[in-house]
Amino acid sequence: MIDITTGNTNSATAELIPRKSKFRRQIVFRTFCVLFPALLVASAELVLYGLGVGTDTRLVIASPHAGEGNVFSFNMQADLAYTNINLRGPEPRSFELPKPASTFRVVVIGESSVQGYPFPSELAFPRQLELILGRQLPSKEIEVLNAGIVGLSTTPLVDITRQAVSADPDLVIVYAGHNEFYGIGGEFAKLPLGHIGIELRRFRLMQLLFRMTSSTEESSEALITRLSNEIVVPPDSARRRRAEETYRANLTAILQICEKANVPILVCSVVANLHDQSPIVSHSSLGSTDARIRDRHLESARRAVEVNKHGPALKELDQAELLDPKFALTSFRKAQSLDALNRLDDAAVFYSSARDLDGSPFRAPNSFRDIARESVETSSAKGVHFVDIVQMFVDASEGRSPGRELFTEHVHFTLDGHWLVARTIARKVVEEICHQKWNAKAVPSTEERDDWLGLIPLDQLSAAILTSFIVQSAPLNKAADANLQLRILNTQIQKLAGEVSPEDMQLFTKLDHQTKVDDLLQGLGQLKLDNRDPKGALELFERAQRRRPWMPHSFVYSAICHHLLGDNNQARADLRKSYGTVIVETERLKRIRSALMEKLR
Repeated sequence: MIDITTGNTNSATAELIPRKSKFRRQIVFRTFCVLFPALLVASAELVLYGLGVGTDTRLVIASPHAGEGNVFSFNMQADLAYTNINLRGPEPRSFELPKPASTFRVVVIGESSVQGYPFPSELAFPRQLELILGRQLPSKEIEVLNAGIVGLSTTPLVDITRQAVSADPDLVIVYAGHNEFYGIGGEFAKLPLGHIGIELRRFRLMQLLFRMTSSTEESSEALITRLSNEIVVPPDSARRRRAEETYRANLTAILQICEKANVPILVCSVVANLHDQSPIVSHSSLGSTDARIRDRHLESARRAVEVNKHGPALKELDQAELLDPKFALTSFRKAQSLDALNRLDDAAVFYSSARDLDGSPFRAPNSFRDIARESVETSSAKGVHFVDIVQMFVDASEGRSPGRELFTEHVHFTLDGHWLVARTIARKVVEEICHQKWNAKAVPSTEERDDWLGLIPLDQLSAAILTSFIVQSAPLNKAADANLQLRILNTQIQKLAGEVSPEDMQLFTKLDHQTKVDDLLQGLGQLKLDNRDPKGALELFERAQRRRPWMPHSFVYSAICHHLLGDNNQARADLRKSYGTVIVETERLKRIRSALMEKLR
């Protein structure tokens, strides 16, 4: 204040002014200290983005081609938000946003069983589901988008779901649960992965740091061999229960995401090979003396089975079970003897028990089926549905315990397994979600399915060879009957090879392993073209176009074939299509296309 009589400033006020100024400077300084790291990170992000360092890990991305602002696809590099390993999936099929009014769009979320492994994604049950729904709902344009990624637990799948709803689906389908222990983000994952970690990995600066501190990226082909398969998980362990609770929490989060987006969701129970996948680890807490007695009973049972005496074998196995009731191999052997005695329902109980007691839980335990059902039944959200795939597989299996007729190994489907899943889900969608009558006569035959998929005999052979690699690798090679499983698989491989023409078999052997797995049709077509067989090559390239319309090279090479066969108009048409794919052309492919365009002028 100013003293009116003297005109002097009040001393208290005079001291307050510099105090306020000092306080403001402190606030500014502290704010700068807080914001400076963020500004530094933001600047680094902009620089790295401008230099092209790092990866866009968003799931839904726009087409890279100019003038196609309404065309989007799933990003094949979305998996880099969860791991440095080069995983398979999701499928980068194009779709439109805004969604056309006539389109019924489904997004399928899950792990390798959804992605299709060991088959390519275009043969998996999401694509087969599209065929069936197209027949059942002819007034709609059906799109089934495959967001499956190999090796993921439900922790990253929560993030996938959060992004997938931006694709404006009419329905989300979730099939997941086999990777909750050893998968990426699972209970025993080598590197922990939480929701905060996922968001950090989206920053290019963090990607650069991860790249500098980790080994070279590897293929997902050997992913199962790189997981923490040395860890034995007793069936009653606390970490098993923790994995169950994480699975429950993640399913609940996925349901809430779909509820908030007003998108119906269908949750599936996950199914496994019970009949033909022996336990990988039989955990025991017995002392050495009791363990030897148990093993003698098991050996006596084995000898009895060799002479087809399953009754005496069961008595020996009962004694082994009394000593060690949670020994997985005993339950599996009891199931086999009960199966041989045609006591199928009893056998099914012990096959299921052997899976649940397996100390290496690469197959989801039966409790996950209950958790999936309960998550749906206890949800207050509308548009939440459950389909019991497990029951459908039991009903479809002659011995009431699913085996190798529906599985390639422990959890991945054969083509018939994929077909059963597709039919089961399709009926649920038609009747419960679309509220229409199921038309059994409209279900395609398997011959129609194979023609529509563009299947060739070498697809089956390639998948069987990849399965053989997995069965011979840890942890599956540690299973009790791994050698028997491998012998049966090798017999199957020989049979499939015998169904292939000698010419095609010769071409197949020339392909490198990765081409057989990831781009079989294109690889065979190029070899036929090199052998001056444009007609045979064209058939393969046209199949590749139907199966993978997102890839430009099948269109360019089919154009070459049409040119060699004298149909330049069709060659020009195929070249035009090659410009519209969501996967960008390589420089080599651009040069090949330019050279052909010169010839067509």
